[in-house]
Amino acid sequence: MNNHIDFLADYNRKPEMPSSKKTLLGFIAAGVLLAGGCTAVFFVMNTRLRALEAQCQAEQSYINDAQTASRLAEYEEVYAEYQRELALSEELESARFAIDSYPNVNSALLRAVNEAAGDDTDLMSVSYADSSGVITLSGSSSDYHEGAAYAARLEALNRFVEVGYHGYYESDGSYVFEDNCILNPGTTTQR
Repeated sequence: MNNHIDFLADYNRKPEMPSSKKTLLGFIAAGVLLAGGCTAVFFVMNTRLRALEAQCQAEQSYINDAQTASRLAEYEEVYAEYQRELALSEELESARFAIDSYPNVNSALLRAVNEAAGDDTDLMSVSYADSSGVITLSGSSSDYHEGAAYAARLEALNRFVEVGYHGYYESDGSYVFEDNCILNPGTTTQR
């Protein structure tokens, strides 16, 4: 019976495959798996490519549509007009800023200059050179100190960059003086 069991054991045992055949079968299996994977990736990419191509065709037909082209041309025209208006607005704002910064004589300034003269000073003339922003004030007083005092009161107004007092001379019992005042830029633009 022992021989019989050995015979069954021998029958159940599979013959050993040579190692070269095993290697060859391994390479073939790897190649089949690789080919199958590449084929699957190809089909997925091909499907995605076809979907993208269909989407591009739809976008292209939208772009080439006459109504879309007309709306695009209208938009470009409106946008160009907007750009022109924006540039004009910026130029006007720049001009307004320049005008606001330019010295300007107004009634408030003249009132302040007149009030600074006080009771002891007679203003004889006020002139303004708009190209330089200089106001020239000529006055007279019975006190020879009044010309310099008036210049100090003008400086205290803080409306001028510089107040220049040029001395006095005597005429008919009065002391005549002249003050040149350079206006601050843009401080007197209220009308």
